[in-house]
Amino acid sequence: MMHAGFWYGGYYIGIGRGVAMPNHGNSGVGGRCGDGTRWNLLGMTRHVYDFLKKQAQAEADESRPDGEDAGRSNGGGKLDGEDAGLWAKAKGIVQHQYALTPLSWACSLNEHSMQGRAMTPDDFDWLWGFPDVEHAPLSRLVGYGWFCGRRYDLNASTLDPRWESEGLMDIVYAQTNLNAFGGACGPRILDMGTGSGCLLIQLLLHYPSAFGIGVDYSADALRMAGKNATRHGVAERARWMVGDGAEVLMGLGGDAGTNREEHGEVRCGEVFGGRNLVGSSSFDIIISNPPYVPTGYVAPKNVALWDPDRALYAGVDGFRFYRAWIGPMVRCLAPRGILVLEIGYDQGPAVWNLCQHAGLSQIHILPDHDGKDRYVWGRLR
Repeated sequence: MMHAGFWYGGYYIGIGRGVAMPNHGNSGVGGRCGDGTRWNLLGMTRHVYDFLKKQAQAEADESRPDGEDAGRSNGGGKLDGEDAGLWAKAKGIVQHQYALTPLSWACSLNEHSMQGRAMTPDDFDWLWGFPDVEHAPLSRLVGYGWFCGRRYDLNASTLDPRWESEGLMDIVYAQTNLNAFGGACGPRILDMGTGSGCLLIQLLLHYPSAFGIGVDYSADALRMAGKNATRHGVAERARWMVGDGAEVLMGLGGDAGTNREEHGEVRCGEVFGGRNLVGSSSFDIIISNPPYVPTGYVAPKNVALWDPDRALYAGVDGFRFYRAWIGPMVRCLAPRGILVLEIGYDQGPAVWNLCQHAGLSQIHILPDHDGKDRYVWGRLR
């Protein structure tokens, strides 16, 4: 078994480096407060935190019986020990606003602009009238998340993109030679369990001559993936298949094109010059972030209440989809094609064995930015 990754750390400094969101309000202050102090990420976080604390104080005052002192705090100005939670919430809001991973946020604390645009308090005008739903991730409230610095719209059938999944992109970019795949037509890509389509769309953006197929059990998820592909200008190079992943891989069904009226914008049918997905067609890159959470795991409420169960849970041991998909995925690979998977932190050796048994070579287990096993990739001989 091979553990690799010495080359990998350098990529993480750049993962998820933010792009500025549309400015909500007048940015004419040029990134300075009224007193002339320049704004940086830490200052922005304090700005949001101050608002959240005032809001919490006002709500606490309103809930007290008449006659009790308003503005009561728990020593040192703390609101009954809530400061740490409010600071974490403020930090999350700022990270989301500027599309930053936790690491890129930490590395950019002293920067006064994001992607060349000055930061200003007006960037957070939307927050002042924003609803506060318990345990709701900000991405669910606004209806979109960020992946590799790009916006992806979400619905109830799509998984909220995670920072860890951005590492899948860097593995593909580092390990594949575009000129070696697909000939004049470019590399052919398959994304199993595509959800919002973020993995496939990012690869199509990186490889302008590539074509790809995204497969998901949910037609609602694929409608959103189609909208995201249109947003990012790759709709003509992406096709979408709805159905059980194992059945699709084995060519037993799941063709959204058989019922276009039911599935709306979901498209499939013959792709890549009239060849079908499975059988005569093969893929240079197959990528997947499948469900891998054991059914008995108690997920945090911001995950359990908002992400679809079918995008999270994978049987008692969390290996249901790896067992069902890895063999057929390897059989769909072109010669020298690669398979790249996201895994749970303790699933590396077992997934490595499944890949080896399926016929992959050069199999590697790679860590995420926290040093936990998070990815397995291998190449077909």
